Amino acid sequence: MNKLPPEQRRNKISNVYLTALERETLKSNAKRTGLTASDYLRNLALNIPLPSFEKNNAIDNLLKINSDLARLGNLLKLAISEEYSEEKINTLIDEISDVKENLKDKILNL
Repeated sequence: MNKLPPEQRRNKISNVYLTALERETLKSNAKRTGLTASDYLRNLALNIPLPSFEKNNAIDNLLKINSDLARLGNLLKLAISEEYSEEKINTLIDEISDVKENLKDKILNL
């Protein structure tokens, strides 16, 4: 059962006539943005920004890099040996933390 208030329910239909090629292009573009064809057309008609596949892909890649960086930091902590001075180890840990924070900021600004 639909729990949205009546004024928010999408129950009106608008037909759009397309050629076969236009329909395939519509489906392809909608799929690339992760939307249904209906949502894609609604967003275009209402001037709502479309999600960017490239941006989402870039965010995913940056999040993977962030995870790798976190693992690197954890490995560094485990790999501390007697060869390094405590000061040098702390400096490396601080640098990794700075890079990680910088990367998070870049992800949030995308």
